Amino acid sequence: SKKKVYASLEIADQEVRLVVLEVFDGRYNVLRTEKAACTGIKNQKVVDEANVVMTIREVVTNAQAALGYRIERVLLAIPSLNVQRNNQRVHIQIEDGTKTIRLFHIQQGYNKAIQRKASDDVEFVNLNRILYTVNDVETKKLPLQQSCEEFYMNVDLLYADKETIYAYAKCVEQANLEILDLCLDTYAIAQQTACLEMSYDRMMIQLDLEAQHCTLSVFSKGRLMNTASLEKGYSWFTSDLQEKYHLSDD
Repeated sequence: SKKKVYASLEIADQEVRLVVLEVFDGRYNVLRTEKAACTGIKNQKVVDEANVVMTIREVVTNAQAALGYRIERVLLAIPSLNVQRNNQRVHIQIEDGTKTIRLFHIQQGYNKAIQRKASDDVEFVNLNRILYTVNDVETKKLPLQQSCEEFYMNVDLLYADKETIYAYAKCVEQANLEILDLCLDTYAIAQQTACLEMSYDRMMIQLDLEAQHCTLSVFSKGRLMNTASLEKGYSWFTSDLQEKYHLSDD
């Protein structure tokens, strides 16, 4: 398989973070991490667009200088604000006479599912989970090449705050970067920490602690079920220590 290099970007409370990694044969190798202080975000909202754009350019420039190549596109982590789930049961009829499930049948079902809009104040971000029912058997694995005349896809979708998504995306685009894809920050963390996989056996609660807020997320059966944000982060209990012992944010 071919090596691929991806860059992921997170705009956090007090800093912008960039990770560049190489993916090969199902494994990944982190090539570079960069972060820079940012004052343009408050309560996960963009309050100083110019500062955020400048900071994004800073971390990208630093990574490019270290790696020796240009970064043009990024995967963008989206804050888990106003998260909503939407479940679609999609029926796919195999009408080409082959009676065999192929990739385009699954793509057809997925595209049909994401056409459904949730409320006006949210936008689709990423897939939560898909279950397939083929010949009355349910599975989470791609049922490619299985024989049937029809099958069902139970598609669970995740939506997040539209205003926040557009504001973050605008900052990235003004930094002269393309957005390869979006992902909820809590969902991305759950994938990397195996919280998502472990939730098939038991319900999991994940805590994402940032400087100005923390996000609690509940996972069950391989799905993000709910999130809640508290407007107090680690600064709430470290600020007194910093002041007392004259410590920097680093």
